[in-house]
Amino acid sequence: MSKGPRLRSTRATERAGVREVTDFFETHNFVVQPVHGENDFGKDLYVDLTRDVDAAGEAEITGITCAVQVKAGPSYRTASGYQIPIDQHLHCWRDSTVPVIGVVHDPERNVLVWGNLTEHLRTREDDLKNVPIPGSSVLNQAALPRLESSIRQTSVGLHPLVQLWSTNDRDARQAVWDCMAFGRRDARVFKGLRASIPLISAEVLPAIARVLSSLTSHPDRYWSAHNWIEDSVRVPVRETFRWTPSEAILLTRAAQGEWERGTVGQDVTLLFGDDPDIHNVLKVAIDRTYPLERDEAWMLFCVYLHFQGEDAMQVMTAMLPAYPEFRAHPAFDAVVEHIEMTGHLAIAD
Repeated sequence: MSKGPRLRSTRATERAGVREVTDFFETHNFVVQPVHGENDFGKDLYVDLTRDVDAAGEAEITGITCAVQVKAGPSYRTASGYQIPIDQHLHCWRDSTVPVIGVVHDPERNVLVWGNLTEHLRTREDDLKNVPIPGSSVLNQAALPRLESSIRQTSVGLHPLVQLWSTNDRDARQAVWDCMAFGRRDARVFKGLRASIPLISAEVLPAIARVLSSLTSHPDRYWSAHNWIEDSVRVPVRETFRWTPSEAILLTRAAQGEWERGTVGQDVTLLFGDDPDIHNVLKVAIDRTYPLERDEAWMLFCVYLHFQGEDAMQVMTAMLPAYPEFRAHPAFDAVVEHIEMTGHLAIAD
């Protein structure tokens, strides 16, 4: 009997550590944006620093942003404090467009300790395996001025919209998520991401769909007062979600055939849904890909039916004579059955 996937034994400890660090920053009125696990390139959180909390509990946004890598558990202790393994993150942390702060949560001692990973790696040329964190470098309220100063001093380098065009796809994907951190305060950054879609590497496009879909009415993005993207940013960016047929084809390919809930396919569908002319856009895209690119054409056809709502069956029946090869697609019968049972074709619901 085959076995199902297994969870790492450290997963609960790691998640508890991320919660502890998130709670610390939010308790001190900082703005925290988590990084989705599947997009973790050595950065678990983005944090906007604040200061001068008033009597109403509101704080001034400083404009200073950092990324945070969290490690948790006693295994990170050393004789002189703690350490964070570098693993494959050397270039990510050293060359990051925002400083990367490392935080270790030691649950047995109930303590958080921190160090500036970016700063440390930029000052060393030897072949490091770990970044040391002094045991005295406790992350508490008294440490916040030093944390802010450290981040300010390390905040140099390329803007993520520039790094987006790196010839290294991994660096470019990291820059996409850095754009998420910058864009929450500046709609121009998100607009730059949106404008890159016709030109960006196919390897980077799924990450862009992930980030931009956070501006839509995404049912699986859990926003709070601490990480909400204001309408002054969201609205003007969403107004640019007007797609050409070529962009619709590229975004459909970016979903890589995965259209279940929680996949890039769901994100792409939400991005399409912001375009009032999406029906015409998808129809042209279907015609451009059929029949030579059958899988792309089929998926565009399914998304097209999704937006037809309760008219899906009627529209499908009317369109099939023009696209007879769709009847031979392996998923055709399942789609027909789904529409017959539910009255519509739900993508990623």
